[in-house]
Amino acid sequence: MTHSLFGIFLVIILISVLVLGALGIGIHLYGVSEIVGGAYGSRLQTYADYNLGLSIRYPSDFVVDQNYAYAGLGRDLQVRGVSFSVPESKLKNTNLLPGTQVSVEVIPNMPSCNVQLFMLNPDKIRSFIEGDVLYSSAVEKKANAKDEYEEQVYAVSGSSPCVAVRYSIHSAPLTSYNASAMHAYVRKDLISVFDTMRRSLVVQK
Repeated sequence: MTHSLFGIFLVIILISVLVLGALGIGIHLYGVSEIVGGAYGSRLQTYADYNLGLSIRYPSDFVVDQNYAYAGLGRDLQVRGVSFSVPESKLKNTNLLPGTQVSVEVIPNMPSCNVQLFMLNPDKIRSFIEGDVLYSSAVEKKANAKDEYEEQVYAVSGSSPCVAVRYSIHSAPLTSYNASAMHAYVRKDLISVFDTMRRSLVVQK
């Protein structure tokens, strides 16, 4: 009888250890690298660039371009950085187009950091604090019969070198498509994922 109780006790301990171990693995995988919800989300992973002095978390299925440079300021004013593009699979059957991405851009040797350094015609310039980060932010929009472009830029005030996060959203008017074949992209989900990425940015000081 004693041996039987002892055996049952050992089995209970073993099961408890296995359950706690499984929970620990789950916490590690899903707590540390949580899944971003919505149409454009997936599990996050971390990108770190020690030359640029930054790290950021991004959905694991986004396409990373380490050779990215923003050319919207003119041929001689390209801004180096890294971009994370929404994958083709998540553009399919929507009016969201290639070039929709988040980029982190760096301008060295600046005495101050503000959004005007990263945009030609910024609109709705504002400063705000989120967490412990002070942002200088602005929006720029362009549109024609076939394309709509929107850029939102968030410069990290006080960063040196000057660092900014750019949301680039490239879409087409739904009138350009057969309405039965296409649907409007889920803007709320897209901005939510982009915001999650921006808030995860760590800039080396």
